[in-house]
Amino acid sequence: NDHVAKPIDPESLFKSLLEWIPPGERELPESRQESEESAADAADDRLESIQGLDIAAGIQRVAGKRDFYEKLVRKFAEGEEAQAIETIESLLDRDDRKSAERAAHSLKGVAGTLGAGELQKRGQDLENAIREGLDRVQIDTYLQVVGEELDRLVGAVRSAFEASDDELEDEPEESVDLDQEVLARLPELADALEAKVETCRELASVLSINEIETFAAEVGTLARDAGYKPLLAWSDGLAEKASLFDLEGMGESLTGFAQLVDDIRSMGAEAAD
Repeated sequence: NDHVAKPIDPESLFKSLLEWIPPGERELPESRQESEESAADAADDRLESIQGLDIAAGIQRVAGKRDFYEKLVRKFAEGEEAQAIETIESLLDRDDRKSAERAAHSLKGVAGTLGAGELQKRGQDLENAIREGLDRVQIDTYLQVVGEELDRLVGAVRSAFEASDDELEDEPEESVDLDQEVLARLPELADALEAKVETCRELASVLSINEIETFAAEVGTLARDAGYKPLLAWSDGLAEKASLFDLEGMGESLTGFAQLVDDIRSMGAEAAD
């Protein structure tokens, strides 16, 4: 139903995802789900308290995937839609009413997907006003009404995620104690991972979701076989980012893979000395 041209722009991708949510289920890795559960619950509680945001309806629209829904809400508050009023005003200043109408339509659609019913209604009224050819003074009245609700909602969402992020940062990191048996397997693990470095570089340049999910699963199998939990956490994290279409996060993880392999090799060499 839509097309995102390559090279893929994350903002454009998420904008399309918000308007055309694909059907189907994507399972997140269990270990990652457990480690993020408390932080997700904290964000969920704060989102629940935001007036005008029906998160139950929003989550239902994304096949019940709470993490995916929260990702979309965060992108909405940090992305182009948060600046929709400025965008529409600029388009109207250039007398580009068609583009202004499309921008209003996009905002309305995003609001509907997220369960922001009041913003959706106001966005619809703005879209109608532009389409029906009302004069600029009349349209500015609709812009003000939409802007008030948009600013309120964006501010509340940002506050909710900032508070939950602060809580997550305050949690102590788990220490990882490796027994001698695991340490002894690290050189062999590093060799197996080294063979995947070039593949990883290629994936980082194209960011193919299906291939990245396969790569994450393969690395996860190696991690489980070696009993090396930090690598398993890395592979689970990569799989989660792929399931959430987090292009920036996938790129960062894949770019750091070669260094991760070097660290594993160094750790194995030190243990052997």
